[in-house]
Amino acid sequence: MSSDEEVRVRECLRAGLCPICHQGPYKVVASHTLKAHKVTGAMLRDMAGLTKSATICSAEASAERRKLTQELMAKGVLTVPAGSQGGKRTFSAAGLAAQKRKAEHMKALNRAKRQST
Repeated sequence: MSSDEEVRVRECLRAGLCPICHQGPYKVVASHTLKAHKVTGAMLRDMAGLTKSATICSAEASAERRKLTQELMAKGVLTVPAGSQGGKRTFSAAGLAAQKRKAEHMKALNRAKRQST
């Protein structure tokens, strides 16, 4: 369940507004919050009850960054570090809750399957 505060922070992020001082709109709210308030993107996601992989910047900023990354990878300037895939994963509070819900759902399905056979 989301608290009223998490909902308020998510609404600010969707509008590109700083959830702390309500300035904006910004393409990348996290850049402002880090400079002005020393609040990181990870902290913003926690405040909003979002997972670590949730996007908190504008769709425009995300598309620009994706395009730049693809161009740099095509030129060989940017590469994926060895071992960066498949390592130990860490989750935000929201991510942990999502993982717990998935695990509970799978347990329930397995119980139901055992009981039906």
